[in-house]
Amino acid sequence: MKDDVAIHLLKCDQCAQSKFPNKKPRAPMGSISVGAPLDRISIDIVGPLPRTVRNNKYFLTATDHFTKWTEVYPIPDQTAETCAQKILDEFIGRFGCPESLHSDQGGSFESEIFQQLCQMLQVRKTRTSARNPKGNGQCERVHRTILQMLRAYLKGDQSDWDKHLGCLMAAYRSSENDSTGLTPNMLMLGREVKTPLI
Repeated sequence: MKDDVAIHLLKCDQCAQSKFPNKKPRAPMGSISVGAPLDRISIDIVGPLPRTVRNNKYFLTATDHFTKWTEVYPIPDQTAETCAQKILDEFIGRFGCPESLHSDQGGSFESEIFQQLCQMLQVRKTRTSARNPKGNGQCERVHRTILQMLRAYLKGDQSDWDKHLGCLMAAYRSSENDSTGLTPNMLMLGREVKTPLI
């Protein structure tokens, strides 16, 4: 009898409709096509990490969706001013303005100063939906890789992690990306770079 009731409940449309769903329904994830290097950049912050002797506790990443080229900038805090200045001085100063800049809804990126920066430079600012890290999956995947590389490279002593980011990123950019089948160096520079790592 118990089995019969269980089968009836499974087949009962009215029972199924009256139950609360186990998961909140979400809109399906969409893909966004990118036509050229530096058209669409995703930015995010990793940390807090152990404070270094150079007073850095976080790093800011900027990842190009087309080439998978990633820049990493050590920063002492995650204030909007620090992040906006770093993006302006380091990324835009070197590569120019992207068409769009994508981020999560962190306070640093949703701030008035960041909005003004994007408006002044005519960069379209986009963001993930609330509490949905998959919406910035480009950065999240890069973060996992960088943190794995840092752990393997530093072997316990994390007091100067910021000093080693340049070499680690050279290795990252020289590695073939699964989704493109090419290295970020090849897609961004049109050639492989000569390094002692290859």
